[in-house]
Amino acid sequence: MNRTTVILLALAILLAHTLAIHQTPDGAFGAPYEIAHVAFRTARNLVRAGVLTWNPASPPVESHPSPLWVAVALAAEFRYVSPILVSQTLGILGGLSTAVILTQFSPRRMAGLIAPLLLAASGTAAAAGASGTEAPVAMLLVTTAFLAFEWGWRRLLALSLAALVWTRPEGLAVLLLFLLLERFDRPRAADGGPRGSLAPWDLVPAAAAAALVLSRHALFGTWISPFGASFFAPAPARILLGGRYLASYLVASGAGPLLFLPIGLLVTGQLSPRGRRALILSLGWAGAVAISGGDGLPFWNALAAVVPLSLLSIQEAITGEMDRRPRLYPLAWTVLVIATGFSFLASKVPGDVGPLRLDAIHRAWMRPSAGLAAAYPRPFGRLGLLQELREIEHLRPLGIFLRDNVKEPSSIATFWPGAVGYLSRKEVFDLLGRTCPAPGREGTVSWRGAPRVDLVRGIEQGADYVVPLIGSLAEGKTAVSFLEEWTSRYDSAGGSPERIAELLAALARYELISVPVPPERGGLDSPATRPFLLLRKKDLGLTPRLEVRREGRWFEVRLHHRGHREVVELSVRVEDGAGGVHSLRPTGEWVAGGAEITARTGILLYETGPRPILLVRGLLPDGVPAGTLSARLHNPAMKSSAPLSAVGPAVQVSF
Repeated sequence: MNRTTVILLALAILLAHTLAIHQTPDGAFGAPYEIAHVAFRTARNLVRAGVLTWNPASPPVESHPSPLWVAVALAAEFRYVSPILVSQTLGILGGLSTAVILTQFSPRRMAGLIAPLLLAASGTAAAAGASGTEAPVAMLLVTTAFLAFEWGWRRLLALSLAALVWTRPEGLAVLLLFLLLERFDRPRAADGGPRGSLAPWDLVPAAAAAALVLSRHALFGTWISPFGASFFAPAPARILLGGRYLASYLVASGAGPLLFLPIGLLVTGQLSPRGRRALILSLGWAGAVAISGGDGLPFWNALAAVVPLSLLSIQEAITGEMDRRPRLYPLAWTVLVIATGFSFLASKVPGDVGPLRLDAIHRAWMRPSAGLAAAYPRPFGRLGLLQELREIEHLRPLGIFLRDNVKEPSSIATFWPGAVGYLSRKEVFDLLGRTCPAPGREGTVSWRGAPRVDLVRGIEQGADYVVPLIGSLAEGKTAVSFLEEWTSRYDSAGGSPERIAELLAALARYELISVPVPPERGGLDSPATRPFLLLRKKDLGLTPRLEVRREGRWFEVRLHHRGHREVVELSVRVEDGAGGVHSLRPTGEWVAGGAEITARTGILLYETGPRPILLVRGLLPDGVPAGTLSARLHNPAMKSSAPLSAVGPAVQVSF
């Protein structure tokens, strides 16, 4: 097999890997990540409203960490092309181009294809390609800049670094590292002598960095990005979290353990100059990620930009060892095959492999440590990617539901502002302060790390709707369960019963409702498989209203509704004079005892207009001459007496 065939094979593997890994559980190609929708909304606001801000009526703030990616979405909006299509296409092309560039570092050796083949097997590179984020473009720019630096191509190096500075905040750190390498570790020329200086072309990325800082100050009134602010206020807890994030990559990415080889050779002074420089740049980027606290996106998206350089350092280490010790050839290729296999395993849904019972082991391997899971409760590998795609499949149709059913002017508060904000086109508040400032803060915070805010103040800002969680409550959970997650994961005061009580008090102005959000790929008229929970302000006047009528022993429960579609359940009870309780079954029978029984389940409400709809008509229980008949609406799969479960007040009538 010649070299060209291997290169084409590597490209085919990477493309197939990218297309296969970004599939939803039903086999469809997934939408971009949540954070990508932030760039889409910011660009659309600039095109449609003429303001570079998250909410058009709010002061300008820096909501997305990549100005270049906002510009890409802006170009798509100007041309009336889907930014989703543009971002994912550029990402896939960026990944394939990176693999081609990697082949140019050793153009005459088959061993020079180790890095491209490892890249094709890397779940990090494959997942980043279709993520819709700027990560694969940053990966292409970093690799291109390093190739230009090694071969002395001044213009290409300058342009690549200038674009990188506008693509990712870490680009400034990479630029400084390149300047240091140019000063202290400059590559040799082809004749073995010192390579010429890259000046004055190094002024181009410096000018790009200065233009970025000045533009930020002119637009947002600050000199430092939210990402950069973490470097000026280092927090040991955040750095420890970032260290755990890096350690998880080494343990669970598949090829991560191979990095110990170039690191060991670097310490002993045996790593080649090119491998040394590639490793230094990789470690520099990784250090910036650690200081920022890591990232919650799947497959270590924060490290994707330097995965090619880290693989190049591995290639340089292995080829150097094989040249020094030819007898290690079989061992080296065996290790590479094993590492490639483990990389593909990380991209596989956990399960048995043929007769090998690996499901439990695989899931344990993809499970984060307790410290990391507290901040980023997402499994590693394919499971984490599937979780992200499932969340997007919930959030995108929710945004469409809010756009079509919630009247203007309405505001929405959420922990997931991207897809909801882009598709709902409503005023959206990020409860964590990443797209718009949280209460008590002047600017936005970084998307990196695990920011904590005062959730009580966030709720008290008075949004009309709050998205408390993605989808419905898990089986066996209560309505207060999401408050426990809020306090333990997001709240600056931490999780405690007292804090939950404070949040419940702040939510007294809201009612929990269930809305029928159809699946994204089924169309707006498709039935919703599960209701989506929202918190809605009571003073909007959209609460369904019950009416109980009685004629002798017969009774009717009717309902008036002037709001959007929602799903409720109805409980009907009778309390006799002796303290006994009787509950109405869906079959019309009465059951004595204190058990909570639902009379009607899964009631889909529409606007009723001036005439109410009949929910129940029946007879009062026999043997109860006098008592109180009460009817109450509550959310599906919840007890009517549970906190936040009731939808509107109960209605009673005596007999």
